[in-house]
Amino acid sequence: CVEMKANSDSSDGVPIRAVMAILLIIFGCVSNSFVLEIMIRKSQTLGNALTFLQFAFVAFITFFLNFDFKAMKLHKLKIPPRVYIFITAIFFFLSVANNKAFDYEISQPIHMVFRSSSLLASLILGFLFFGKKYNKGHIWGILFVTVGIIIVTFAEYQRKSQKLKGCDGCDSIPENGNSKTQEENDYDANKVAVWATGIVILTISLLFSAFLGHVQEWSYRTYGKDWREGVFYTHLFSLPYFLFFYQDILYHFRLCSESEPIYVADRIAEAFPSFTLLNSKWVQDQFLFQMFNPIPELWFYMILNLITQVFCIIGVYILTESAGTLTTTLTLTFRKFLSLVLSIIYFRNPFSVSHWVGSILVFLGGFLYVFGNPSKR
Repeated sequence: CVEMKANSDSSDGVPIRAVMAILLIIFGCVSNSFVLEIMIRKSQTLGNALTFLQFAFVAFITFFLNFDFKAMKLHKLKIPPRVYIFITAIFFFLSVANNKAFDYEISQPIHMVFRSSSLLASLILGFLFFGKKYNKGHIWGILFVTVGIIIVTFAEYQRKSQKLKGCDGCDSIPENGNSKTQEENDYDANKVAVWATGIVILTISLLFSAFLGHVQEWSYRTYGKDWREGVFYTHLFSLPYFLFFYQDILYHFRLCSESEPIYVADRIAEAFPSFTLLNSKWVQDQFLFQMFNPIPELWFYMILNLITQVFCIIGVYILTESAGTLTTTLTLTFRKFLSLVLSIIYFRNPFSVSHWVGSILVFLGGFLYVFGNPSKR
């Protein structure tokens, strides 16, 4: 691991570590979201197993950033363990809930829009419990986000419930002339109810996400901050909580192992047909290609997800420490918008004009909220 100096600057005055962090976020977070959507389409119920592996892998990688090999011990903590235990309890619930929402008919675009809209909850909690004050820029930003979320949610509800339209009695004939049985209408109604449950889970996650942000800000202000320490201990202290889900995790590990075997070299050749170097026989005969050929498909995507997750998380922490809240928020907002567009175009997710209007309002509200607080950099 290459240690980056905090005072390393590029020739134009932009910190090199900030530029590297932005690149890590754009590459790591966008590709992580892309791989996640592929996995969701293969199996919607991988949430607990995926979250456990993400936490364990990130804790393992960041252990080496927190260990003093000369003294053969971990670096001294800035933030007390009791604070980390409290933070990780919230962090764990939040991570599991966000991944679990995919079990309830929540599409990746809707998931991203909701996760980009925690500003309203943050403002309310900040004002009521943390003594925060907000100006007009903040209020306008919150208004845009709230209206955007309402529009997106209503548009998604209409899309989910459209099969029920025209069914006064359960055996009525819809506009397309095809009769629907009682069982079919019950199934449609159940799908809408399942989706509504997913929306409730995302809404609760928003509240916990906002509360977590305020708690972390308080802990940094009180004890100081170190991104290496924060990443390591928030993930490490969360691992025991997964004992509550060990049966589900083991079941999905077996499910991954039983998935269709694939050849990595063939998948790379399909994805990059013009990249002749990757398609050459010499490259495909090398050790790594042979070691992972064949590999169960879900394990292949799981490994990709873990690797990109590390890049994403480390990038966010480094950028927050080196460039401040403003740059980090703008970068993450841009990243989420890229992921949203990629998901809609590549996976052809249904996205109406109303969805687009609501999403743009959410992202625009995020920008207004940030620029409404010029003192935060």
